Amino acid sequence: MNNSNFLIEMLAHVPLSTHKEPKNIFLVSDQPEEYIFQFSKYKFLNLDVEVSSIDDFNNRIVEFNNETFDVAIIEKNISNIDSAHISRILKRDGLVSAIGDSNFISLKELAKNFRIAMPYIANNNILLFGSKFYHSTADINLQRSDLLEDLNYYNSDIHISSFSLPNYIKREISSFVKN
Repeated sequence: MNNSNFLIEMLAHVPLSTHKEPKNIFLVSDQPEEYIFQFSKYKFLNLDVEVSSIDDFNNRIVEFNNETFDVAIIEKNISNIDSAHISRILKRDGLVSAIGDSNFISLKELAKNFRIAMPYIANNNILLFGSKFYHSTADINLQRSDLLEDLNYYNSDIHISSFSLPNYIKREISSFVKN
């Protein structure tokens, strides 16, 4: 299994197993078919997916009305401007998962616009979770995540443990992380 597959499973399943009733998804990726395949595992949810390429992200995100999406999955690092727009297009209980960076600049920007902003780890990659309402580990829908089949990496135990961080990282992000 290549590194991309770990990331796709974690970027897709962490938010979809956390949000109570995800329906409208904004996906930013240059490999959307891989995510659509992951979304198809939620046979009991009727997901509507809006896709944007990474290069077209900045043009597309300004087109959407406020509170359009339940979940945003962003396969890129996000800036402060990106974070503000993502927050704007997400509903009141919306959440986002995105690619993070090792110096936590993206996390700091995410924390400015979301009630909960936390990093999580997938195969030594830093990912970001931002939420206006749901907590990544307290609100995981175990029944939903445990019903998923044919996954190579993600499961409910990985979901919860991916948010466990070493103390040196906790100290580094303690001034701006919100959980």
